[in-house]
Amino acid sequence: MYIVDGKEYVRKTGTRREVYDEVCFCTSGKLKKEDLVMKNNKLVSKRRSEMGRKRFAEKGNPFKSDAKRDTPDDEKRPQPKQRKVRRKRKLPVLEA
Repeated sequence: MYIVDGKEYVRKTGTRREVYDEVCFCTSGKLKKEDLVMKNNKLVSKRRSEMGRKRFAEKGNPFKSDAKRDTPDDEKRPQPKQRKVRRKRKLPVLEA
């Protein structure tokens, strides 16, 4: 047993889920329950989540490149020419 401020825990360190369920006191990275938040059924750090939210507000979506957003639809890039593949002919089977 691990006791902190009169509260009993099974272990000191554990996974984020165990910390969130109050089975363990903190994660190996020293995240406590008050440092974690549930987002889309995933436990993430409040601090990292806030950093990502600010970055998204400043720079926009990092998964869309600037070239895709700025290029109009009628100015498409030319596709590379496809080479013809020469296939070998099957030889007829001779019956003896």
